Amino acid sequence: RLTEQFVAYFGATRAGQDAVLRYVPGVGLETTVAGIAKPTIADKAFADEVFAIWLRDHPSEEGLRKQLVSRARELIP
Repeated sequence: RLTEQFVAYFGATRAGQDAVLRYVPGVGLETTVAGIAKPTIADKAFADEVFAIWLRDHPSEEGLRKQLVSRARELIP
């Protein structure tokens, strides 16, 4: 169910597009895809599940997790 919600939220995307996801406490999950801001999702549980896709102990996208971790210094201010 979460996967379907998340995919629907992004709509049509193309390979190579940047997606920036950021959780802001008290505000919600802010997302920009290809430079276009998507509506904020105020549901923290949803944001937790989205980040768990890549950051839990056994992520569903191990390759993406490695890319994210390798760029952590660049991505985290």
